[in-house]
Amino acid sequence: MKHAEIIRRNLPLLKRDLHPEEVLDNMWSTGAFSDLEYEICKEEDKKRAQTEKLLEILMKKDEDVYKQFCVVLHENHRHLKEQLDKKEKHENSPSLVFVSETEVQERVSIMEQKVAVLQKELDDSRQEAQHTKAECERDVKELNVQHGQQETSLKKENRILSQHLEQEKNRTKAVQAMLDEMKGKNESLSKDTQPGAERLWRKNMKHAEIIRRNLPLLKRDLHPEEVLDNLWSTGAFSDLEYEICKEEDKKRAQTEKLLEILMKKDEDVYKQFCVVLHENHRHLKEQLDKKTKHEDSPSLVFVSETEVQERVSIMEQKVAVLQKELDDSRQEAQHTKAECERDVKELNVQHGQQETSLKKENRILSQHLEQEKNRTKAVQAMLDEMKGKNESLSKDLKDIQQKFEALTVIHTDRETSEKRDSLTSEATLVEETGCVLKTSSDCDTRQLLLLPCLHAACKPCIDQLHQKNIVCSCGRDINMVEESGTVDFVRRNEILFAKAKPECEYQTEQCKGEVVHHCKTCNISMCANCTTKHETTRATFQHTVVLAEDFKKMPIQERLGLSTCSTHHRELVKYFDKQCNTSVCDVCIKGNHADHGIKALDVAFEKTEESLVNKVRRHKEYLEKIKASFRQQQTRVTELEERADQVKKEIADVHSGLALSLVQRLKHHTQQIEKQVEENRSILRKDMECLETSSSAVLTTLRYAERAMASTTHAQFMDLSSTIVNKIDEDLLRALPEDSVKTQSMSFIHQGHRALHELVEMFGTFSTSDKGVDELDTMPTIKDLQNEIFIFKDREKDFKMERKRLIENATFLKDYLEPLGIYFLDARKIDRSSILQCIHLKYDKDRVNLDWVHINTEGDLVNRKSDTRPAGEGRLKKYRGTCSTAPLPRAGCPQYWEIESRVSLDKPLAGNNLILEVGMCREEQRDVHHCISGEPSSCSMAVAHCTTHGGICRDTWKEGKHVLCLPDTLPNTAGSSHTLHYGVVYDDARKKIVFIDVKENKVMSTLDNVDSSQPLWPMFGVYNPEFVTVSMTLVVGSDINMREEKKALIVKALS
Repeated sequence: MKHAEIIRRNLPLLKRDLHPEEVLDNMWSTGAFSDLEYEICKEEDKKRAQTEKLLEILMKKDEDVYKQFCVVLHENHRHLKEQLDKKEKHENSPSLVFVSETEVQERVSIMEQKVAVLQKELDDSRQEAQHTKAECERDVKELNVQHGQQETSLKKENRILSQHLEQEKNRTKAVQAMLDEMKGKNESLSKDTQPGAERLWRKNMKHAEIIRRNLPLLKRDLHPEEVLDNLWSTGAFSDLEYEICKEEDKKRAQTEKLLEILMKKDEDVYKQFCVVLHENHRHLKEQLDKKTKHEDSPSLVFVSETEVQERVSIMEQKVAVLQKELDDSRQEAQHTKAECERDVKELNVQHGQQETSLKKENRILSQHLEQEKNRTKAVQAMLDEMKGKNESLSKDLKDIQQKFEALTVIHTDRETSEKRDSLTSEATLVEETGCVLKTSSDCDTRQLLLLPCLHAACKPCIDQLHQKNIVCSCGRDINMVEESGTVDFVRRNEILFAKAKPECEYQTEQCKGEVVHHCKTCNISMCANCTTKHETTRATFQHTVVLAEDFKKMPIQERLGLSTCSTHHRELVKYFDKQCNTSVCDVCIKGNHADHGIKALDVAFEKTEESLVNKVRRHKEYLEKIKASFRQQQTRVTELEERADQVKKEIADVHSGLALSLVQRLKHHTQQIEKQVEENRSILRKDMECLETSSSAVLTTLRYAERAMASTTHAQFMDLSSTIVNKIDEDLLRALPEDSVKTQSMSFIHQGHRALHELVEMFGTFSTSDKGVDELDTMPTIKDLQNEIFIFKDREKDFKMERKRLIENATFLKDYLEPLGIYFLDARKIDRSSILQCIHLKYDKDRVNLDWVHINTEGDLVNRKSDTRPAGEGRLKKYRGTCSTAPLPRAGCPQYWEIESRVSLDKPLAGNNLILEVGMCREEQRDVHHCISGEPSSCSMAVAHCTTHGGICRDTWKEGKHVLCLPDTLPNTAGSSHTLHYGVVYDDARKKIVFIDVKENKVMSTLDNVDSSQPLWPMFGVYNPEFVTVSMTLVVGSDINMREEKKALIVKALS
């Protein structure tokens, strides 16, 4: 490597910073340059041209001239000299590195000072060691004299106490053995009280039960083709069974059929199935073995020969390792023995400590002796108590055996219920500290961009995808065209300072020393040698240098340097441009950002920080609400399970006296309870999953906001603040689930004991009412009930004569009619006008106006245009919604239905913008306009923006005329959401229509003298998707929660 190449590689730096006049004069005066070369360089007028000519001549000279050139640079251009030396060392050309005599003397002086200090410390330590040795020898002699006297007395006391303690322990063991024997008898007696079927099931755990308990996992992960082929080839499955499974088209159906056949096979086929799982589905095999071992059925656990060989091989390796360790330990023991002999003298020094410990031991043994005596007395008392309990359990066992003799034929399948999956899951909030994509081999944490969900992705990974949309690890779909992607300063700064052992950054190519200092001005870590160079260099000797350990303890915000402008890299940012949402410098405010309303960076930071702190406080309050709701749901789960167990016990007690005739009915009721519990558990599980998702999102946002305030500069914080605020606002829009599960509503009504033998097929009613259960058995027989129903249908003229009797049995009719959606408004008055029919309306999917609305997969009417448009004639063209599948029948009694709408405002409404409409009209008026309010024979209620009240109101219309305007509680602000729940009553006999607010439990309006001469069609409309999102659910039939307060409200409105 020649010196000319070194000069050529540093040409830009030399041309920029070199002063040619000083170098030329020095080189000419020392004879390195001739007169002709000196004149050639001086002929150039400009400095840059002189420098180029000087360097051109220098590259043609030999190394001696180059060294003279380095001497001149060391005196006048120290930084250029250091740059050349750095390049020479990097290229392994040490002969070209010049070190001045002054620098050598400085280094020698520093080393001599260090040697003198170390020599002094060594002399001091030697003197201290000699003094300590003399003191130890004196102490050893004194302690040896005391040791002989005290050791003898303590040993005698310990022997006496040990003998007493041994005697008490033997006595305690004898009494404990008697107690254990008595407990074993009691446990056997207690086990005998369990039903025989349950004990038999627990004793012989079958492979079918193991498969049944792992059905969800097997259905999800099992590949049936491989398992079927293997079982068929080995003869475990017959040709017919193989074909039955292969007939299924879908993988899940094949899996279900395979498992169904497998549960009917014997254990040998199950073991062959385990062989296949061991080869192809190892994780499924491990799950089955885990369940089998847990249920104490080791005969069903399959271990392959390969696995056994592997275990044997591992054990042999362990034995070899242990043998080697044993040999090593023996050698080490011999070596240790020699050392121990030398250490015996030193151990005498510890005699004082041992004496104290022996005395403590003595006291402890005395206490243990006293405790053992007390324990023996307590165990004896327990033994006496157990004998009494044993006698009472023997009596109870005889009574229970007599009771179970009547139920041995019933065999009520009291199998222990499967362990229910826990509805809660740990909020494993894994904080993403790097790129969530990791798709590129060039994944770089220094180029992290912040996503709207507050996770981060690096720019190389985003560029490699070549997609407009990316999917984050949290499942969120992000449009990278709309999201520019702010630099994630929080993670970048945390990763930057997270290095466990930083390296020296002063001369990274050569320096390998341990970091001891950090320059806050240069923002680099340095070893001891580099620190000395840094402090003796003219350009850096005034920099602020701190210890590396002190620097690590500083907060990240204090360790960061001042932020520089992204456009003018040498300028510090001092202002914030709110229009461009970026930090700028002095140069920027005079250029492109001149008229953008610039504010001082500190002022903008304080204002934004105050706003974010308020947002974070609200976010924490919202998190507390989530936690409270989560705890409430957990309480509901516990109450639900406890109540279910109580009801099951009650049902079992009632049916135990009915013996054989009630066994099938008992199973039916138990299944009803399990179904109801499963439905409620499913609702609670969904609510808790929703709460966990919300809690995870809120915690992630809070943590990132706190990290942002602690780990960024003011400029970086301002760049991140808008993204954090948007995420907080997004979290606050999450709705908390309502507490809809009533655990106390589950009960078993056991009326009808008088007609038990006649009503055995219909006995018992499962109730979910909040009210108490009537324990009186007043249910009539089947013949009585049939006679009264016959009279009710065929002899309406004689209804008044039978009214008294029917009123007495109204409670029983209610149990049969309410599941059909038919309710009595007045129990004292039983006629057609007092019956309320919750009719079964349906949206007419064939008439939906798909240009404006559609019906989603849940069956809700949504104010969004349909992506698919199925062909079909007769669709509505103008009305923005749909109608029912059929007109309202002339039932002669009130008819009732409800709508539940979830409304979210994207923008504030203005003018008379509609949100939704519900009502009824004639057939020819269904598709005249976008709504039916102005039609002559229509009645409707609409929710819309009202210019009179300046907010959202509920307007009632009758036959094209505005009747009433009531303000609604829904605020007209962007981001607000609400659930609107309304009921509609139509009575063709009274010619009335009533609109009810179900949530507020009040009548909004009643329309009289409604023209019902022609059939009326229910209509449902949703509007303005550009301002609001509406999802309307139709609630009909038995899905309506008909409370007594609601009945009273309808009666009052119709009266």
